[in-house]
Amino acid sequence: MSASTYNISIETNTDYSVSLILKDAGGVAINLTSATIDAEIKQNYYSPTLVAFTVTKTNPSIGSIKLALTAAQTAALHPGDLQYDVLVKFDSGTFQKILKGVISVTSGITSLS
Repeated sequence: MSASTYNISIETNTDYSVSLILKDAGGVAINLTSATIDAEIKQNYYSPTLVAFTVTKTNPSIGSIKLALTAAQTAALHPGDLQYDVLVKFDSGTFQKILKGVISVTSGITSLS
């Protein structure tokens, strides 16, 4: 199964989170109960990881997760387009890229101290 595409926008210096329900190609929720999930942001595949999302399984039996970044993490991102993906390791030992996309980063105007 190829990864689904979901593009997102993030503003620097702000907290960011998105809740998702991961489904297979047939529209069936993916059971993530015993899975390990990682999600990283990079300039491209060959670049080092800029930031890793905090991934929380909110209701793993129905594939529900939350991806989150703190304001400090988004401050480290430069404006422009970056890439991310969500990789799942199932208890069977198989890895699957579930989600991928472009992150459009914009800079904020106001800075709180």
